[in-house]
Order: sequence, then C-alpha cells, then structure tokens
Amino acid sequence: MRRAIESRLDPGLQIHVIVVHREDDLPTHAAAVASGARPVHVSQAGLAHAMRAGAEASTAEVVAFLDDDARMRPDWFDHVAPHYDNPRVGGVGGADVQPNGYAVRIAQDNIGQIDRFGRVLGGHHQATGSARVVSHLKGANCSFRRESFIRWPYQGSVAGRGAQARNEFIASLAIHAQGLDLILDPEAVVDHYPAPREAGDARGDASKAYETAYNEVFGFAMSDHPRRLRNMIFLATVGYRNTPGMVRLLLRQTTAAHVKATLSGLTAGHRAGRQFRHSSSAEASR
Repeated sequence: MRRAIESRLDPGLQIHVIVVHREDDLPTHAAAVASGARPVHVSQAGLAHAMRAGAEASTAEVVAFLDDDARMRPDWFDHVAPHYDNPRVGGVGGADVQPNGYAVRIAQDNIGQIDRFGRVLGGHHQATGSARVVSHLKGANCSFRRESFIRWPYQGSVAGRGAQARNEFIASLAIHAQGLDLILDPEAVVDHYPAPREAGDARGDASKAYETAYNEVFGFAMSDHPRRLRNMIFLATVGYRNTPGMVRLLLRQTTAAHVKATLSGLTAGHRAGRQFRHSSSAEASR
C-alpha cells in the first residue's frame, strides 16, 4: 500500500496511511496492520467522527481522505501537494472517475459550486480541465490542512450514522469560513466504484432526505454563509430529486413523506447550525 501511493516527483514527500474503523471491525484492523497502515478505531457512528479521528491521529500538515470503494491513482499526490505551497489554500480535491457509471468527463465551470439560488452543485465525478477555486470538495477525493480541518468540532452535530450526506460539504464550508480557498484539480484522480449502501442509508429513503437537508442547512448556518437564506428557500420550494421541496410534490414527482422529511431536516439543521455558531463565538470570546 505504501509503495503504491508514493510520490513520483518528490521522493522526500512523507506519506502515512491511517485506516479508521469501528471498534468491533477486527478484519479491517488486521488488514490495516498487514498492509503497513496505522489502524485507528472510532466508537461513535458516522463518517464525520471517523474523519476527525483520522485527522487527530495524524501529525501531518495535510490530511487526505479516500473512500473505501475508491482507488487513488499513483500520481495523485504529485497533483495535490503543489497547491499547498500557497498559504491561502485550505483544501484540495480532484475528480472521482466512476468507470462503472460515468465514462464521460466534461468541462463545466459550475462543478463544486453554490449557485445564486443557494443550490449545491456537484459533478466532481466528471470534472476535467484546469484547476480552479470551488465552493466544496467531494468526500471520495479530498484533502485539507489538518489544523484548519480539526479547528471546528462540529462532528457531533452532523446528522446520520453512515456516510452522512453532505458531511464533506460541511467540512468545506468550515474551511471557507476561515478565509481559505478550496481547489478542485481534475488531474488528481481516484477511480471510484460506489458500493451498495447499508439498509437505512440509501439515497432514496425519506430518512436520507431529512439527513441531507439537515446537514446542508447546518453547514450554511454554521459558517454564516451569505447564501444561507436562499438555500433554505430553494430546499423548501424545489429541492433535489432525493431531497424534494413542495413544487416536486405538486408535480407528483415525490411523496408527502419525503417533502415532510426535507422540511423537518431544514428546520432542525438551521437551528443546530445557529446554536453551534453562537456557542463557538461565545467560546472564542472567553
């Protein structure tokens, strides 16, 4: 594992692999040890806690995250590392090419952005072209300055227990709120083979609509993003296919249960985000 991801351009670049796993996941622990990686266990459910545990266990300046169903290409570090020479850069990510689902890569300026309506735009899996500043990175292919990543202890407020939809979006907005830029470099590629999700974690479930709406609005409120109100209006009126608003119900594109879940998540996420921001401000002023 260590030899497979060493830097080609900078042999002096030190790369350490950390595998975060549940306390009872002994096979993963054994596989990490056998491959030369450092195993770190986490007792709290959810990807947000796992990412923080891995970052806290690291002593590196930069921490990179990779999904367990993705494979980093050998030159990944050579594309990512140079961006951190700029002190204004707080995070760098790339494209997660999905050979089994999205063979075509396209050049779009709005990939990884938040549009004027407060809508969160993805598309990282098809990104190509030159490196550019974006609003958020994708969890399957992202890295952050370690100190900036662990500065805001929001992980206990993130909804969900599995992949926790929009978790990396929250992390991205936290980095932006510290005055740092995020860079999307499409040449930094991981091959992503999305695995089936566990029961209760499927994208189309009503519980996932609540989780996505909650976490998205939480990120906007927590970071005091200038488009937070527009985002709430967008979610309540239109929303996304799996996180629908009222218009989609009127067009019979979804169910009342899914819209109710979106609205409930929106309300709870806004309240939790405001509470986190106010408590963090109070703590900083002490």
